[in-house]
Amino acid sequence: MIRLPNGKPSVKVNLPGVNAVRKRLASGGVAMHYYAWRGKGAPKLQGEPGSPEFIKSYHDARATRPAHHD
Repeated sequence: MIRLPNGKPSVKVNLPGVNAVRKRLASGGVAMHYYAWRGKGAPKLQGEPGSPEFIKSYHDARATRPAHHD
């Protein structure tokens, strides 16, 4: 079982097309950003990966994805 940073258990879910991007911060640290797909116009996903908020954000983004991207 996977645990989220807040200590709650999480289930690993395969969400096809999620694009993970590492961003270097001014402080020298690294932040991870997740997008519903690659390319221009891809919406950023909210929440921590595996959380209900993240999965809902993913499904909402995929439901509004323009048809020419599939």
